[in-house]
Formats: sequence, structure tokens, C-alpha cells
Amino acid sequence: MAGNEIASAGGEAGDVMKREEIACGRRVSCQPVTFGDGKRYTGRVIYAHAGGRWITVEFETPGGPLRESFMREDVELIC
Repeated sequence: MAGNEIASAGGEAGDVMKREEIACGRRVSCQPVTFGDGKRYTGRVIYAHAGGRWITVEFETPGGPLRESFMREDVELIC
């Protein structure tokens, strides 16, 4: 495994992510529990745990920014 890669909790060979994929500022799609409607929303990563365990995503809402934390496997990167 290269120095810029980390294995996920599952530890399967094909289940490796690069640290730069979860960098702050990246756009992601996820399902916030706070909204409670079961839909996926697009947000921006504002914090990424150094070990890749969780990230904090900020969503723009009419009432101002809303932040929620997610496990890495619960979000999809948007290119």
C-alpha cells in the first residue's frame, strides 16, 4: 500500500481510498439525518479526520450553513 493510501475498516483489497480524495473543499453527495427527508444532498467537506474515519460536510440552506458529520463510506465524491 502506498504512503498516501489508507485501508477502510473492512480491509478488503479493493477497498482502498486515497487521502486526497477526502480533502477539505471537495464536493460530496450524502443523506443528512438533520433534514429527515431521506434525500441525498450536495455539500462541501469542511473537515476530514486524518485517519479517514469521518468527515464533516457543510450544506447551504435558506437559514444559513448547516454542518453534519458522516462516516467516509456514507458519502459519494462528486467530480
